[in-house]
Amino acid sequence: MHVSLGAVLQVAGIKTGHDSIEVLRGGFPSYVVRVKPPAFSRKPTVIVKACVGASREPDVLLHLHRAGFPVPAVLDIRQGDGFRVVLEDAGTDTLCKRADPEWYMRAVREIAGMHGASVPPTKLGGSGKALTGMLPTYDVSRWLSVVRSGLDGTVRRLKDGTYTGFDAPWGRQGRHVLESVAEKSLEMIAGWEGPGGPANPEARWSLPPSLVHGDYRDGNILIRPAQARVAGERAGGWVTALAAPEEAARELVIIDWDSARWDSGFFDLVSLYDVSERMGTCRLDPEQLIDTYLRTRWAEDTRLTRGIVHSEWHRCCILRAWDELRWFSETGED
Repeated sequence: MHVSLGAVLQVAGIKTGHDSIEVLRGGFPSYVVRVKPPAFSRKPTVIVKACVGASREPDVLLHLHRAGFPVPAVLDIRQGDGFRVVLEDAGTDTLCKRADPEWYMRAVREIAGMHGASVPPTKLGGSGKALTGMLPTYDVSRWLSVVRSGLDGTVRRLKDGTYTGFDAPWGRQGRHVLESVAEKSLEMIAGWEGPGGPANPEARWSLPPSLVHGDYRDGNILIRPAQARVAGERAGGWVTALAAPEEAARELVIIDWDSARWDSGFFDLVSLYDVSERMGTCRLDPEQLIDTYLRTRWAEDTRLTRGIVHSEWHRCCILRAWDELRWFSETGED
């Protein structure tokens, strides 16, 4: 459902006039705007993400930030008829603007570290307990539902003509192919043990569930400018403050945690590869991605055989494809 910018700004408590409003993303499911105060103001530029509907993302971001993960500093949260979260402005230098495999390997190391830090969730203290309670676990039953929703939604849109460019014969053939692939996918998923299942070479889902971003692509990864500054709120107004040393030293900032969940960490790895490959932003070697991920997350642990690793990669490739189909069919967004 698309909503007007005016409605979202009202929910966010932003009054247009003196402040400069730059829409970074709008329409569905939320608006993201950069709010830049006039030159004479002492207020810093901030990012405001707001929606007229409910969302768990503000609380997720708050706990991720408290746990020390590379997310934007959370400056203010407002919940009610909608939500608004005010974040530090970490810049506009997204990873997708850099066709440099080394930067992508840094992104792999960053997410591998996050995955490792979240297993088990108790390693995150109170934030781990909170995130376990508020985020879904994508187990076997959840993924079976995703595949069925992706199939039904895509077939429905092929029939009603939403997806243009397909004549009737091709549409029927496309539905037959989709149904055949879905049947095989469902059979494969039904044989899995699910996250946290027995860790043996023959077991499915042999890796424990991690805290997964869910849409880990190069457009959701910012490279923080040097001497980054964050804001704090005092006496009802924004004042600028130097970032803590460990924050300023971070090279990457991960945004848009709408799809966060507990799932196989390889899902994020596949997402990074898939989008960069399809959009042509950077050509990556899957084996290099996998090796970098394994070295960062497990170091000298040799219990993960290449068979298990490649099986996990392959499964997550299939699951991501169905998750994308489900998203397209439900929202009309890409």
